[in-house]
Amino acid sequence: LEMRVDWPRVRQSLKASLTDLDRAKDEMSRGLPKPSLWARIKAAASPTRYSDQIIDRYLTPQSVVEFVRTGGTLKTLLQKTGALPPPDANTLAAVPEVEVPFHTRALRFWNGLKRVDFHDFSTLELEVQDRRVAERRYIGLLEREGLSWRLVSVRVLGAGF
Repeated sequence: LEMRVDWPRVRQSLKASLTDLDRAKDEMSRGLPKPSLWARIKAAASPTRYSDQIIDRYLTPQSVVEFVRTGGTLKTLLQKTGALPPPDANTLAAVPEVEVPFHTRALRFWNGLKRVDFHDFSTLELEVQDRRVAERRYIGLLEREGLSWRLVSVRVLGAGF
């Protein structure tokens, strides 16, 4: 996995795209009345404000392997690593833990695939729609190295987090 992903470039591209999402939200809010106190509190606690630290700490080969292995969500990964507090016992009891088979996860990915573009013979771009937020898209850029491909960039477009 370490050889198939250029981790520093992927982290940098993801940080930049989340910063762009924040900037777009700021621009959209200009000219509107001052947000309520609750809206300002939510904005201050927005995950994108802490995205650089979270990306640096948790976007690693080890974390990604654990994420895929458990079939979890970003929230459960952050809870396991201690970045978020664990859910209370009532929440855990209400939601049974079910591991989703790999072939089902792969099928979900292919169903969300919206676009595949070859920029040239050595650059490929994939666009995947988020399963939960229809307006959100993930753009992955792969570059060919010899006979294999390497992920070099990930961007998030559309609705913020």
